[in-house]
Amino acid sequence: MNEFTWYVASLMAGAGASCGYFSGLWWTTNRMVSSRRPLVVYSLSLIARMGLLLFGMWLLIQISVTHSAFAIAGFLIARLVIVSSTGSFRSTARITQLHGSGDCRP
Repeated sequence: MNEFTWYVASLMAGAGASCGYFSGLWWTTNRMVSSRRPLVVYSLSLIARMGLLLFGMWLLIQISVTHSAFAIAGFLIARLVIVSSTGSFRSTARITQLHGSGDCRP
């Protein structure tokens, strides 16, 4: 394989890691609503998501720092696509409009 193919593969690996990370976050937030111990669910999910993400990045750094940079770029690009497609920015802006500065204290 030539270098260009490796860079594209690293970009795709980062995008896949992003999809896995944010899918796990989505699962966690849905699970926390019905859980009797939401802090435990959140903590275990955070440890698992961060552990898998850091392990994958560590593997890419072992190959080359350039490959890990492409993976981080793929992660960020996929994050932008996921957030814009789910409307998270719009819903946050709407909550801010409803509650003023975002201070939700009663």
